[in-house]
Amino acid sequence: MHCAYLPDYFTGDTAELPDVEIHHLLHVLRADIGTKIRFSNGKGLTGNADITLLNKKQGHIHITDATHHQRLSPSLHIGVALLHNSDRMAFLMEKLTELGVDRITPLLTSNTERRHFKRDKELSHMVAALKQSAQPFLPQLDDVVQFLQWLPQVSKTADRRIAHCRKTGMIPLAKTCSENAICIAIGPEGDFSEAEVAAAIDHGFIEVSLGNEVLRAETAAMSAVMTIKTWRTLHA
Repeated sequence: MHCAYLPDYFTGDTAELPDVEIHHLLHVLRADIGTKIRFSNGKGLTGNADITLLNKKQGHIHITDATHHQRLSPSLHIGVALLHNSDRMAFLMEKLTELGVDRITPLLTSNTERRHFKRDKELSHMVAALKQSAQPFLPQLDDVVQFLQWLPQVSKTADRRIAHCRKTGMIPLAKTCSENAICIAIGPEGDFSEAEVAAAIDHGFIEVSLGNEVLRAETAAMSAVMTIKTWRTLHA
């Protein structure tokens, strides 16, 4: 069943479909009046609906049921350096959405090769992932920011972690998890520089290891999120 993204719907028995949803329902799914769909507003509201009007200019649905979801875990914020390959960056945005991350901050570091970030394009990948995985929440996607400028902006009440490969013997991420909100920093393909790691430590970040393997940046980001999510599930 198709899931529509309705970012402006919050209450009521009826809702209007955005143009992008109208186009998809008409030209891809060949939907018609009476077709049943699911929906999510990306802010914790999901439900089911019937199409009551559908043409090239308008789309209306009747809400048959709706569920308000509450965030059950403390905030999970990930700061991740831009990846050189745009397809890999899109893949990562999709997976972080599916995994239920609360906030994503794209970072520019000294070893970041790609310097441009098309936020609207990446947001569209995240919306697609939300619809496919039936997630009730769309992560907050920040504008790209320089790593050193970002460090002092991170909440001081959150557990702050930085994963890198510049030395051995660091404490595993899983051993530092707690019931608090957490922010984890993941570097680019060339890792964080020594100066960036030192700056992060000065701002209260703790160095952590994701294991003995050398991981690609997107794999490291997903591994970190899965480690945190798994710890929270086991200690719920």
